[in-house]
Amino acid sequence: MTKNGCSLPFTNMMIMRNGRVRVCCFNPDILGDLTTQSVSEVWHGNGYNDLRVNGCLVSHCPAMDVADKKVNVITSEQEAICNEPT
Repeated sequence: MTKNGCSLPFTNMMIMRNGRVRVCCFNPDILGDLTTQSVSEVWHGNGYNDLRVNGCLVSHCPAMDVADKKVNVITSEQEAICNEPT
């Protein structure tokens, strides 16, 4: 787990339609681009490694609320954030 308790940098890869990769829909950072990199290059790249060491900088992450059982479902507003094109 990262410093803020998030396990997603160790387990998750969100691949967007344009080939760009984010760790999840709540963190806007682009960690790689599968049109120019392999999955392995992205997974072992600087972006993912930085998240694993330093943690996510999202100040209040809805995914952590779900993981911590503070909520049991992502709201429609949070879902809209996940579906925003980037």
